[in-house]
Amino acid sequence: MYCTSCGSYVPDNQGVCPNCGAAVTPAQAQPVYQQPVYQQPAYQQPAYHAPVYTPVDVPRGNGLGTAGMVLGIVSTCISWIPAINVIVFVTGFLGLIFSIVGVCRRNVSGKGKAIAGIILSAIALVITFSMYYYLGNY
Repeated sequence: MYCTSCGSYVPDNQGVCPNCGAAVTPAQAQPVYQQPVYQQPAYQQPAYHAPVYTPVDVPRGNGLGTAGMVLGIVSTCISWIPAINVIVFVTGFLGLIFSIVGVCRRNVSGKGKAIAGIILSAIALVITFSMYYYLGNY
């Protein structure tokens, strides 16, 4: 510590200044200022969340219903031609059978195609039978 009157150095254990003889009061210990501790936030690597893909229940296709509709369309188109409408007996019946099976299947899509196949095959068969019945066999 230092003397307050003359400014010379006074050892800590003496009560008087060795230079000027003035009484020296021991200095009170000042509190040590603690700087606040900065808490740096803990940065972490961002977590990568992979997208979750849920399987979609897609109804199975109705291949027999589609085949029946195509055969019904073909049968209806060729049932008007007298020379080749004999083929309608095969294509019309196959289209009718495929379409009926396509309508009866469960958990499949395309039942509308199968119903259209039934209607078109039935129309083709009715046209062909009526042509053979009323017009005779050419």
